[in-house]
Amino acid sequence: MRRLFFSLVCLLIASVAWALVTKPWQPAKLWGVYQINWGPERFETGLKAQIAQLDAVPDYVLFFRDLHPQRGFPTATAAICKQVGATPVISQEIWEWNQRESGDRSWLTRINAGAYDAYWKRWGEAAKAFDAEVVLRFGFEMNGDWFAWGQQPEAFIAAWRRVHRIVREEVGAMNVQFMFSPNVEWETEDTQIAIELYYPGDDVVDLLGLDGYNFGDHHTQWHRWQTYETVYEKSIEKMSQWDKPLILAEIGCADGPLKADWMRNFLNEVEADSRVSGFIYYNHFDPHKSEPNWLLDSDPETLKVFQKYVSSN
Repeated sequence: MRRLFFSLVCLLIASVAWALVTKPWQPAKLWGVYQINWGPERFETGLKAQIAQLDAVPDYVLFFRDLHPQRGFPTATAAICKQVGATPVISQEIWEWNQRESGDRSWLTRINAGAYDAYWKRWGEAAKAFDAEVVLRFGFEMNGDWFAWGQQPEAFIAAWRRVHRIVREEVGAMNVQFMFSPNVEWETEDTQIAIELYYPGDDVVDLLGLDGYNFGDHHTQWHRWQTYETVYEKSIEKMSQWDKPLILAEIGCADGPLKADWMRNFLNEVEADSRVSGFIYYNHFDPHKSEPNWLLDSDPETLKVFQKYVSSN
């Protein structure tokens, strides 16, 4: 009897060991991708192509939106995300695309003067009718100087709180999650990049986001190849002062011989970092812009690394 018991125990241990070896690794973090929004039909085609390429459905799909009154809440695009099983992340630019001029910094002032109250009321009503979770990434990268709404902390906070009051309190669109998403801080003497200057308050923030890219060695003379730690660590630590889920909301890696290694290290670091809930990869390349090629399939090995990660999710 004792020998039989011992044999059964050994068999059980062997079975568990085999299961651990053969069962794919299950990442704990949420993940997403960017999909350019050139109308619902092209958006759906592009998103489904990404899903087919990765052989996995993302938790989040990020796209951009402006303040044009004829666009408003993107119901059709959000519905496509919902249909595939992903949460839409609406990255709200604080200007109208047909009027965007880098020198015009009046957009936050216009919001605070009430010029867009009716817009946000209609937006909130449509979002509420959508009846599924939506993430609003309002005025992302506000601590940088490259957008018209950048580096205006007091006006940004006032605009955020005004929009939150209309959407959540007046309209009651409780399905809208507000994401505070600055850019990672970088080496500079500019004190206006400090993330904490723009934080609108725990009572009006649901999620934290953080944008950061490895631009590589060849983008400009000021950029260099950077690791996960050099890009994100300082800013993640600063964001951790607020008890909110943190998502690396825009991440990407430039082309180079180490792109696959960078991606492999990034995924391992994210999995091990308890401060980070997930990430969204900016899987896009615009040859008309002077930006690196962020596409996962620009390097076959990088694509394989990413496919392996998300297919086991």
